[in-house]
Amino acid sequence: MFSLQPFRSLLSLAGVTTVAFGLSAVIQLKLALAEKFGYLGPQGTYSEQATRVYQSTMPGFEQAVPYNTIAAIAAAIKSGEVPRGLIPIENSDSGFVTETYRLIFQELDPGWRVIDEVTIPIASSLLVKPGTQAGDVKKIISHPNALRGLATYLQQNFPNIPLVEANSTAAAAKEVSNGDGTTAAIAASAAAKVYGLETLANNIQDNDYETNFWVIVKTNQTTFTAHPNHVIISLLVPSGSRMFSYTVAELQDVGFHVVNVNSTPLDGKIHSYRYLIGLKSDSNVSNALKKVNAVLKAAQRSGGQALLIGAYRR
Repeated sequence: MFSLQPFRSLLSLAGVTTVAFGLSAVIQLKLALAEKFGYLGPQGTYSEQATRVYQSTMPGFEQAVPYNTIAAIAAAIKSGEVPRGLIPIENSDSGFVTETYRLIFQELDPGWRVIDEVTIPIASSLLVKPGTQAGDVKKIISHPNALRGLATYLQQNFPNIPLVEANSTAAAAKEVSNGDGTTAAIAASAAAKVYGLETLANNIQDNDYETNFWVIVKTNQTTFTAHPNHVIISLLVPSGSRMFSYTVAELQDVGFHVVNVNSTPLDGKIHSYRYLIGLKSDSNVSNALKKVNAVLKAAQRSGGQALLIGAYRR
């Protein structure tokens, strides 16, 4: 005879209480067991858009969980609150994301690893409360990067309107939705639907640009691909050490070339540095992960510290 008890037991383990097992319980089970994915919120941000793009390629990650800061996403990953997260790393218009790099440079091992990346085009819209016309706008709010990316448009169309910074483009949209109709927000077009706004203008950015995001997981839950064509390494180089030049040269011999380098003085001291280096291979390097790890292990013999922060194929 068919028994529902195994399903009730599974629901109980998932934290779902049922009185009668039916369609609603099946739905609850799906929600309870679905993988969570952390992103920089609130709803309507470009980070959420990038998360949806990544989720479309990774069935099973159905619950997108917004966090207020990049640090909060990293903390949720390290605590196991969410198995994966998405953090912004670079914008082709304004450069590297300062908060992300500060987070990495706080300690040699951040407690998470990079297993993939997502890049999306950034298209800005001017959003207002329903019924608001351009002539009604007395203030425009958005994230600082968005405001900088629309300097020409704003000067030509709203030359005397005050510009106010917000924590995110979505936060700006939310503020407009709660306002009196005299404020406009620069945000993603998706934010209009989330916050019940209308669009006065689309694609108003001065130049076309993109934002790159890292997909991160907890360190002890990381399984890198054996054949990455992107690697990210962290080097702690003491004064007088040739560790940096040695490591880069050896990785080039393996088949990787430097894409970007970021550095910060070690413990506030000049001539000792912490580096974060992104490298890429344009060819298929056999046993790439094994070779990269061998280079980093050898590099540490020079007196510094080396760590593989990320490895993936794209």
